[in-house]
Amino acid sequence: MATKLHCPAPARLADHQAGALSDGARAAIQAHLQECAACRTANARVAAARQSLSEIAAVTANVQSTLSQPRIEAALRWSRTQPVYVEPSPFRWGFAFAGLAAAALAGFVGWRAFHRASPTVAPRIEIAHADRIAPAVAPAPKPQMLEALVTLVGGDARLGRAQGGDEKLDAMARLGVGDRLLTAASARVAFQWAEGSGALLGPSSALHLARLDQRAQELALDGGELAVRVGPHQPGEALRVVTPHHAIEVRGTWFVVSVDAHGTTVQVLEGVVEVAALQGDGSSTRIAAPQRAVFPAGRGVGEGARPLSGREASALRQGSEMGLLAWTSLDKELTSTGVFRVGSAPPAELVVDGVSFGPTPVALRRPLGGHLVELTRPGFATIRRWISVGNEPGDLHVAMHTEVEQPKSTPPTPEEVMEVVRNHRRQTTACYEHSLKRDPTLAGTVTLEIHVGPTGQVAGTRIEKDSLRDEEVVECLRREASSLAFAHARNVTVVIPFDFTANRR
Repeated sequence: MATKLHCPAPARLADHQAGALSDGARAAIQAHLQECAACRTANARVAAARQSLSEIAAVTANVQSTLSQPRIEAALRWSRTQPVYVEPSPFRWGFAFAGLAAAALAGFVGWRAFHRASPTVAPRIEIAHADRIAPAVAPAPKPQMLEALVTLVGGDARLGRAQGGDEKLDAMARLGVGDRLLTAASARVAFQWAEGSGALLGPSSALHLARLDQRAQELALDGGELAVRVGPHQPGEALRVVTPHHAIEVRGTWFVVSVDAHGTTVQVLEGVVEVAALQGDGSSTRIAAPQRAVFPAGRGVGEGARPLSGREASALRQGSEMGLLAWTSLDKELTSTGVFRVGSAPPAELVVDGVSFGPTPVALRRPLGGHLVELTRPGFATIRRWISVGNEPGDLHVAMHTEVEQPKSTPPTPEEVMEVVRNHRRQTTACYEHSLKRDPTLAGTVTLEIHVGPTGQVAGTRIEKDSLRDEEVVECLRREASSLAFAHARNVTVVIPFDFTANRR
């Protein structure tokens, strides 16, 4: 049994004649008309009805009648209302459109007769123009292409231009549609194209800027990891990230995409994204923050979807910081910001104005003016510097110094100090008596500052006060104090006063 062909509805034939269908749909209807005589008859009647309506719409109105306005409104409603499609026989379509054409012609004749009979009536409405009845398909406005500004370059990154050529990526570069970015194992690149909208390409990653205009952006991630933030946008604007297996439509503001040979991993920090499989079952899944999901190749339903822990979300935010600027326009940012490069030996974590930008070396774009730069590395002393960013690129290179660990301090008890002094009283008294023979009026106080080392032995001494004013006594006391030992005191400074008078022995 031959398969019954489905005849197109009259509205479908009208759209076909107006050129409002896709190339594939137009080709299918044209092929059907060649095989179906009834549909060819219906198509001719549709053409006649459209011609009649066009003639009515082309007439300029000079008068108001009680019939013209309802007929015009009916014509507008017919052209703007989407009909409910059914599948009647071709003969019913022919009768329906024959009646519609007859009614249209009758309305036109009645309107012309009324127009001649009432020349003095002031007009209050206008006849609908032909483009309102059957609007022509206007060419879509050419999208305004955007440029992206590089805001961070860390490590070895390459730039492939759309017009050809491959070069080392410079922090002063501007990116456009068709450009490609490639990062080495320890490199990363951040760029921005609008207010609050930018991306950070992670290590060992490859990215293609497939589309970059005001209404839509598409970033093709061939491998590696990409963090994306989306700022304020108007209805109809769209951004998506395409991997070899999936398309991630942006519904939110901050997410991270990772891709490998097995599939795609999506982590959402803010808002909502929708992940769809490019091939396979055609399924899709929406992920709301804060969540993480893994999507195998060919599937739009994630596996192992789970919420992000507070620690995971915090680490993800810190690791995907891209240094977005207070964007107004690209030209404005070029004049109100500058680039500076920071290097250290050995590499250290760079923090600028409290925001971490990863390990050095880093070339960073920041607003003109002063910024607090901090370099940190475990086991090394933190370096803090105020720098000034100007119009010309600047450089900051520092050497990291090993952090000296402060030993644990244990102070002595008063009893321990008294015991140490008492055990050495004979030696300290001998220092005084030796000089007393030379000067019987010698008297005063010598206060020693004694530094106790990690073993309890004296590591050094210093004279804090001296009212005795006898160098021989002072030097003798320092020699004797260097042999003192404390049983419990460690890594501490002890101050001991020695009081000498002539009547004390």
